[in-house]
Amino acid sequence: MRSARGVSSLPCCSAASAVLAFLAALGMHALLYFNWLTRQWERVRLLLVALSHRRLVARLRRDRRALIRMFEASVREYRAATGRGT
Repeated sequence: MRSARGVSSLPCCSAASAVLAFLAALGMHALLYFNWLTRQWERVRLLLVALSHRRLVARLRRDRRALIRMFEASVREYRAATGRGT
């Protein structure tokens, strides 16, 4: 609402809205940043494990490749059995 002088009689509402919008944007940024930071720490941890336990990591990677091949073969068998091409 505007008074007779043309000045808003509720200046605190627009300032409070701006502060709340800024805090909401800052909160979203913090959530995204901490998620990214967690992923970076996990990458560093994987690197440390890979450097200290090479055989274990090699075995895990080999097992992972075998599982992926098994899942892909299962999908191919399913598609062939149901007649779905792709």
